[in-house]
Amino acid sequence: MVNKILLAGYYGYDNGGDELILYSLLKDLRRLKEKIEISVLSGNPEKTGKCYGVKTISRWNLFAVAIAIFHADLLVFGGGGLLQDITSSWSIYYYLALILVAKLFLKKVLLISQGIGPIRKRISRKVSGIVLGLVDLITVRDELSKFELEKLNRNVSVYMVPDPSFNLDAQAFTPGPGKHSNFKKQPTIGICLRGLKEDEKFRRAVRDICAELVREIGSEIILIPFHKLEDLEISKQIVRDRRADYQLFLWEDIEELLDVYNEIDLVLGMRLHSIILASIFRKPFMALSLPKNHPLYDPKLENFLQLLNSKVIDTETPASEIVNKVGEIWTGRQKFLQAINPTIIKLKENSRKNMYLMQRFLKFPLSTLYY
Repeated sequence: MVNKILLAGYYGYDNGGDELILYSLLKDLRRLKEKIEISVLSGNPEKTGKCYGVKTISRWNLFAVAIAIFHADLLVFGGGGLLQDITSSWSIYYYLALILVAKLFLKKVLLISQGIGPIRKRISRKVSGIVLGLVDLITVRDELSKFELEKLNRNVSVYMVPDPSFNLDAQAFTPGPGKHSNFKKQPTIGICLRGLKEDEKFRRAVRDICAELVREIGSEIILIPFHKLEDLEISKQIVRDRRADYQLFLWEDIEELLDVYNEIDLVLGMRLHSIILASIFRKPFMALSLPKNHPLYDPKLENFLQLLNSKVIDTETPASEIVNKVGEIWTGRQKFLQAINPTIIKLKENSRKNMYLMQRFLKFPLSTLYY
């Protein structure tokens, strides 16, 4: 039996979070004993195909996309915050259109570990509610997404399943004995910023935070643009403005991004998956967020931190206060990690549910289940 799966998401745009999700999903799917043909819709099909060894289709070749959906047994939207209109007014309609085409061809559609919202426009909320009612199965990554989905369509059946990346085994990417952060006095801090165009206030705030980290803690600073299309410029600006010798790390594929997490000791991140990766790799972290009154504020990072009984700190907090908090986390890093470890273990266990549900929809015999 051959099952054909088509994966849809924000792939091929050098967004570390979405590439991490795709990497995780492919590793899970390839563990199955049953033969599967996997295709991926990508904004850069050549690069995606080369990196992951899968058949790819340009997401903008609408005829090819329709053909791919027609030949698939299952259309899977793999994680991320696809259904929102905060970053773009049109992308939500692209994904909703894919669902409609799939249902037109009588295909099964799964949305897994989605972050739903924010969806602010009334018409977008109305259309989303109607189309999502056609989906065969939806899992969401947090309580707020579940609540938002139920507001869009109260008849939708929804399950909570953590981000697919929690199914990664961090030990598989640990090269072996190296530097031991437990014995270091000064941490190497990976800083993952969100790109904000022409926001001089934000730039000054980040510059001051980095300078304070070097002056007060003696940190080494590595800027890691998670979403290279959006975050690279602000990271370059901070390096240019540096008052000390900062490094800029430009990853080419997801394994390079995973490798750098072996080298850093603490993460200061604004991107959701920069913090998720820190938790998977058992690195202490502090999450930075835009103020809630900022037009680009996104609650997904705060939603995740609630699972860990932790909080974000907004970027308008004085640099000295942020650095003091970082110092406290670093000094008490063992206690910090012990506090979140039970939740991380539970999230890793629960993240397996997506693959189990997918196997059920593909009607695999129980002997193929690997959980």
